[in-house]
Amino acid sequence: MKKIRIYLLGFVLALFGLQSCELETELYDAINPDQYPINERDVRDLVTGNVYAAFRNRSYDGLFNAATGVNLTSDIATDYGLCSWGGTTWMPIQFANFNAQEDRNTTKIWTYLNWISKMTLTLDRISDVKFDDQADKDGYIAQIRCGRGFLAFLVYDMHGPIIVADLETLKDPLAEKILPRLSEEETIN
Repeated sequence: MKKIRIYLLGFVLALFGLQSCELETELYDAINPDQYPINERDVRDLVTGNVYAAFRNRSYDGLFNAATGVNLTSDIATDYGLCSWGGTTWMPIQFANFNAQEDRNTTKIWTYLNWISKMTLTLDRISDVKFDDQADKDGYIAQIRCGRGFLAFLVYDMHGPIIVADLETLKDPLAEKILPRLSEEETIN
């Protein structure tokens, strides 16, 4: 009888062990706009990460990289710069043979369009943050708009009219929406 009680107690304890509670998932690789940004420091960090990071120089990456950045690429695309290495890396740029199948150097500047979207989302995310001094908030907004405009100009200078997603499209990233290039006038505006 004592063994049955021990087995019964073990069975009941095992049943309690099989119960599970509901776990709440917390994502660490995405920004929850309800929780971030909430103060001036968050806005500063968000502007630094989503505006200034686009213009960084890191190894062979970065818009202003000395080896593959916009400075060298735009000089080689004109008669101002020349690369005597030849081969498939610089020849398409020297002879203005830009297409998607070419080397990464011909299309690298185009890939920076996603940073324009990040800057647009940053403008929206900081719109409801309360600041002690409105001039500080206006300064961050000006930095975002300047970065977005300068980046759009650099991509436009190399590739012509660009694609810019509107805020509604950016807020619904799972919708399969094909965006056309802007017209020449829209891009300049």
